[in-house]
Amino acid sequence: MCSLPFDRTAPQHARSALRRMDADSDAAVVVSELVTNAIVHGSPPVTLHVVRNDDKIHIEVRDGNSQFGQHDNAALGLRLVEGFCLDWGVTHFEAGKFVWADLPA
Repeated sequence: MCSLPFDRTAPQHARSALRRMDADSDAAVVVSELVTNAIVHGSPPVTLHVVRNDDKIHIEVRDGNSQFGQHDNAALGLRLVEGFCLDWGVTHFEAGKFVWADLPA
């Protein structure tokens, strides 16, 4: 798990972490969108957790805001995430939420 700055450089830091795991450009698009949403709509702290195995890359972006906006047609970025992923979702916990996504490895 890595902590990300709560500013506009956070997606760049997250993509750098993915590159160290040899993740592809689809994963970079997904992590950029999830981290950007955490910065724009969430609150600190923001963290990234990525697990890669033989068949799947699991990405979690956590932030300190437990609220999650409506998933509707206006949420173009989340529609992109949906298109790249095998599955994705939101899990709420006491101190915030994490948005997760599973992609093929």
